[in-house]
Amino acid sequence: MSLENPKILRILGDYWDIFTVDNKVYIWGFDGSVICLDWEKLKEYLKTNETVVELKDIKNSINGIYQNPFKELHTDFATYNNKIYAVLDEGLYSATINTNNTNNSIKTETVEKIWDCPLFALKIKSNGRVALAGGEEGLFQYDILKKETGYIYKFHNYDSKIDQISKDHSSFVNWAHSSIFSSSNRGESYLAGFYWKDGQINYKGILNESEIFGKNNSGEVSWAYRGNIYRTTSNGLEYISFTQQKLQGNRQGQPFSEVKKVPFMPYKGKPLFAEVSMFGSIIECENALVVMENEKSFFNIPEPPTRWRVYPEDAIFKNHLHVIFEDYLKLYVF
Repeated sequence: MSLENPKILRILGDYWDIFTVDNKVYIWGFDGSVICLDWEKLKEYLKTNETVVELKDIKNSINGIYQNPFKELHTDFATYNNKIYAVLDEGLYSATINTNNTNNSIKTETVEKIWDCPLFALKIKSNGRVALAGGEEGLFQYDILKKETGYIYKFHNYDSKIDQISKDHSSFVNWAHSSIFSSSNRGESYLAGFYWKDGQINYKGILNESEIFGKNNSGEVSWAYRGNIYRTTSNGLEYISFTQQKLQGNRQGQPFSEVKKVPFMPYKGKPLFAEVSMFGSIIECENALVVMENEKSFFNIPEPPTRWRVYPEDAIFKNHLHVIFEDYLKLYVF
């Protein structure tokens, strides 16, 4: 993959969110509509240069238009096994995507309220573990599959499904292997460390950002993906490699590598949020959205987005960046 000359499709309109499931692209509208697009047909509009269309221009790719299955617009959501898991003001909900028909509709009658705690964000791991950022309420975990996985740790249990891992503030979350990295815009970010041993997952404890990076000061924004933990500072970007199994304590070496640094241009404004994709780190700043492949390769989107998504675990959409702006959305394919 290369950041040079991505294919771009601009779709005009006012949109709230976008997500992908099974070769389909779902666009969430402010009016409560959910538009399902067939990617195989939609990608025919992608050109080397940017292509601008309205929905009427791509109507042959529309599988169906449905109503929002939830009562309100979500704060965040993710999908797992043909289900949507949505964070709303009233708590955590789920709904089923009907993949048995050609329209791939979302079943309103399957909406289930899982938990009534107000949440900020969620991330779902491939084994059904869901990390939940609860703001001032702290960091939580929900197990979709409700499996007896051999956990030998014990957290404060709200019910049979929800565990509180930490009471410290949590704004958004990422998975770092089986561990959860909780990012905070109110206090210090931290890693909830887990590791596997003899077929059981063990809980190591909370490791604060200052412990991970070996400094007392915290970064502006920090995040994680698989084996790396990142943070931005006033001088640029720092990251370390993370070896989860060395959390056991009886393994040789430290779980965190030496800190590596990457310069970052201040004109892009203060970093606000970040994630990692298969083609690089995406850093949302006050004045731009920045895709960083490495310390020398950047792709700048010089306008502030309202929302954006990447799909690092999706075989079809792993090289996509979907960005929503005030009057349109853009699909970048690298």
